[in-house]
Amino acid sequence: YLDLVVDVLSQKKLDYNFLLSHFMKEIKSNWKNIQTNEYVLKINVLKALMLIILFSEIKLFKGENIMNFENNFEIDEFLDSPLKKASFYMGVLTKRLMNIQFKNLNSTPFYNKLYGLNLDYKKLKKIYPQIINKLREYDAAYPNLEEKISINLAIAEESPELKKDEISYYFTLGFTLYNLFKNEDKTNNKKVN
Repeated sequence: YLDLVVDVLSQKKLDYNFLLSHFMKEIKSNWKNIQTNEYVLKINVLKALMLIILFSEIKLFKGENIMNFENNFEIDEFLDSPLKKASFYMGVLTKRLMNIQFKNLNSTPFYNKLYGLNLDYKKLKKIYPQIINKLREYDAAYPNLEEKISINLAIAEESPELKKDEISYYFTLGFTLYNLFKNEDKTNNKKVN
């Protein structure tokens, strides 16, 4: 922690993957207790997002800029690769499924199928049809989200370039920000204030 503070104050370049791996350690720890305290997970995911945005804006990451956006923070601009988009939207869809399960069963059994947030491209492809099947069991469908996920997974197949921590982080970010898509059928542009 102190080394990171010193690096930031001296404007030394930071390793994005190293930082994200530390964020994900805390988020995975929160994930284990999600059923008792989802609020802590949300806070840590959003804190990580704000730090990533800040460090990206002041150009403290080694190599290329991690996030690109102008004045507005639009989800589709911020998610600049197909796999980021697929991970994010799958997190949104998973949260919707788990909300339906909790409403009907007073529990969320699908939680156990998410590999403890140790996700990669192959695992995303494996759980996606499971999410769709479970939604259909509850007579639920989200065609816009499902289409976005399918398209982005297909495009990402050519170059699944993200590491496990990145995929897991964007999935959890979608899981946390799912409420931005309550009116998904009405509009496609979503902004975060």
